[in-house]
Amino acid sequence: NMNLIRNELENPHFPKYNLYFTNIVTDQQIHQLANSDSNALIQNLQEIYIDFSALGTRLFSLNIPNIYDFRHNPSLSSFSDRIAEGIFASFCSLKLKPVIRYDSNSAVTKTIASKLSDLAQSNSDLFSGHQTENGLVLILDRLNDPVTPLLHGFYFYSIVHDLFTIDNNVVEIGKDKIPIDERNDPETEKIGPMYLEEAQISIAARNDNYKKLMNQIHDTQEQDLTEKAIKIQQSSKEKNYTDNNLTLSDAFFNKIKSDNLFNITSLEQYIASSDDAGKQFNLLN
Repeated sequence: NMNLIRNELENPHFPKYNLYFTNIVTDQQIHQLANSDSNALIQNLQEIYIDFSALGTRLFSLNIPNIYDFRHNPSLSSFSDRIAEGIFASFCSLKLKPVIRYDSNSAVTKTIASKLSDLAQSNSDLFSGHQTENGLVLILDRLNDPVTPLLHGFYFYSIVHDLFTIDNNVVEIGKDKIPIDERNDPETEKIGPMYLEEAQISIAARNDNYKKLMNQIHDTQEQDLTEKAIKIQQSSKEKNYTDNNLTLSDAFFNKIKSDNLFNITSLEQYIASSDDAGKQFNLLN
């Protein structure tokens, strides 16, 4: 991208340029841009630290499908640089100074931690403000915990992803595409980490509240038509969010029942926590 920008500056199509970078720009890169901008066309250059995909208030992705090659060759800078830069951008965005901890038994986590530490030290001026707080970066290697991914976790988001897959905050159930929209629907954020029974109670209560709201709209004679229109619009949004949560809830409970997942999960938990092979065999039967 930097080479493309330099080529554009050397052969400009516009009278001026405002450049916004999603991560840090090194001094070397700035010098390269300056050397290419012989016509003084750059009017503004900013770093905005959004070099990651925010999937929710507690989760972001770097859009790296797999790290198979990196795992077998931790020296591959294309992977380690991208991961370290993405994590660093998230801390700059949150105005947190990274305090780095990693699994010393993993070459992969050690490589990422080292590069992240280098970025933090070489850009220490970004964390010198009085508003900056420390934030812990805990880098773990999934290879050291092979059991957890094999277990079914009965929490709302985890079971939805386990059974149907959440792809860029969209869940496909049959022909329906259901968005997970935490930005516009704060209630979705609340039920995400809930256990299934709690989530179902919360969804049912929300549905009841929606029905009460609709009854109030129909029963009340609003003098202000604008206010009534706003309430109807709000109720329409609430209906969409409620219907989506009800659809998800019904879908995974039907899937759990048809696949006998409650009994399977009990067996998974027992196998993961006990060495009693005889009882494990009996549970299988």
